[in-house]
Amino acid sequence: MSRIIAGIHPRLDFKSVNFEEESLIRQFAKVWFITFIKSAHFKDGEFTYAFGKPSTELTERFHFEREVLILFSAYKTFDARALDFVDKTIFEFQN
Repeated sequence: MSRIIAGIHPRLDFKSVNFEEESLIRQFAKVWFITFIKSAHFKDGEFTYAFGKPSTELTERFHFEREVLILFSAYKTFDARALDFVDKTIFEFQN
């Protein structure tokens, strides 16, 4: 198995996200390898989402290897719209 180091994929484009979201992704990238980021409009809401692969260090410590979905929402509560967006996104990116 090849080693995965934390960081950000070199072709990642931050144009669709705001400054706060980019700052948070850069914090995640200290322990995850961020492979994808995008903003989307869904059910009258705006969501930014990213995928992160666990670094080899995280895999060795916590025994998981699959990418995780990182979801940003500007809403104060995590409502059904956000859960529907998660379902839609997981279906689109089944890998």
